[in-house]
Amino acid sequence: MNIPESVTSIGNYAFSGCRSLTSVNIPKSVTSIGNYAFSGNSLTSVTIPDGVTTIGEGAFYKCSKLVSLALPEGLTIIKRNTFQYCSALKSFTIPSSVIIVYQEAFADCGGLEEVIVLPQTPPFLYDNSFSNYDITLKVPESAIDAYTSTSPWNKFTTLKTVSGEDIEKKKCEKPTIAFEGDKLLFSCATEDVTYSYDITAPSVKSGEGNNVDFTPVYTITVIATKSGYENSDPATKEIQMSGSCGSGGDVNGDSVVNAADVVKLVNIIAGEE
Repeated sequence: MNIPESVTSIGNYAFSGCRSLTSVNIPKSVTSIGNYAFSGNSLTSVTIPDGVTTIGEGAFYKCSKLVSLALPEGLTIIKRNTFQYCSALKSFTIPSSVIIVYQEAFADCGGLEEVIVLPQTPPFLYDNSFSNYDITLKVPESAIDAYTSTSPWNKFTTLKTVSGEDIEKKKCEKPTIAFEGDKLLFSCATEDVTYSYDITAPSVKSGEGNNVDFTPVYTITVIATKSGYENSDPATKEIQMSGSCGSGGDVNGDSVVNAADVVKLVNIIAGEE
């Protein structure tokens, strides 16, 4: 298909479902491509000239043989479903003019391996704009911090500069653990982290006799996590039922150290008391 220079707009569904269409020449005179204009075709490559500033929803939806794609500089919005189910697409470049990528724009592109994003400011991206973030993201070297600190761009597993140099993800600082006022307190120098913790009581006792030290020792292990960051190194701390936890392990204040004190301490750690 050779579209003549006299055409300035390709309307909605213009070539939708033309399943034998493998090649199209879009002239520089075209400024807009309508919704689902080329959906369901057998196009293998598409070059969209820089004069195109609007590409409609689903314009290339289910073009499953599309392996090569050139988006125009001047495009500001990549709309919903525009390239969804383009399963043969391996790589493409988002031009520097784009400011937003809508839902499912590149969803279900199972063959996608690499995305090059040129804007200095990360475009607004929905979590489901891509189905899979286990691919390589390349960004301008001067914009590394912006992309690594902006979700969901920082969900891509491999980060590189546009020139191909690897970008190391930042790592969460090792957290600290404190037990104050009958509460476990976690803190971390990295802001806005989530804490994942594990609490065990390795001092389980067995034996003979009627005089048993029932003071358990709890081991707390915690890591700090944050989207776009590597997990922190684990921090560990042992806490014994004494001191601020009650004299000699008497947590509930009934002057007896027994199983009830263990239950109460577990509830305190779990935040239930």
